[in-house]
Formats: sequence, structure tokens, C-alpha cells
Amino acid sequence: MDQIVTLSAVIRAREGHESRVEAALAKVAGWVAANEPQTLAYHVSRGLEDPTVFVTFERFASQRAMESHNNSSAVAAFVAAVEGSLAAPIGIQVCRELSALQRPQGDR
Repeated sequence: MDQIVTLSAVIRAREGHESRVEAALAKVAGWVAANEPQTLAYHVSRGLEDPTVFVTFERFASQRAMESHNNSSAVAAFVAAVEGSLAAPIGIQVCRELSALQRPQGDR
């Protein structure tokens, strides 16, 4: 049985380029929703204290599913769209999932 693989990416936009990075991430999220059933979750967040920081948390059914995502045209388009807009190289951490909890959003 394949193990669930997670990927977290920390993306730092250059000041003034935040909307460009946000739009490019939104396009990737749309692509994932429509085309990647083996991507189990794709979360994109933006820093509250530092709005130039974006973080993705991605869950894949397998290592192979993650590799397929990472080699997709959507990821290639993201890289091209943010060229010159990043303050630092993207920090990526790939892990084997040990546990997961997801609660319904309902009343908070």
C-alpha cells in the first residue's frame, strides 16, 4: 500500500509582488482541483504577520502522485509566472504522513 506523502512549500514574494504570487498559486489550486484526483489536499495560506510569505500544504496519495504534480504543466506555469517575483528560493519539505486530523468547518 502506498504511503501518503506531504509537501510543504514556503514561498517568499518580493515586496510589491504579493498579488502576482497569490494569483499564480490560485491557478495551481484550480488545476489541482480539476485534474489531480491523487492530490488529496492542496492548501494555500498567506502570512498574517508577513503578507509576503505564502505556505502550501499538499497531501498526495503516493510519492508517484507528488512527482506527477511537481512535473505538471500547472507547476511549470507557476514557476514561469513568478519569475523575478520571489525574494528567496522556494523552501520545500517532503514528508511521510504520520497522522492527520480534519474536522468539519461548521461553527467555529
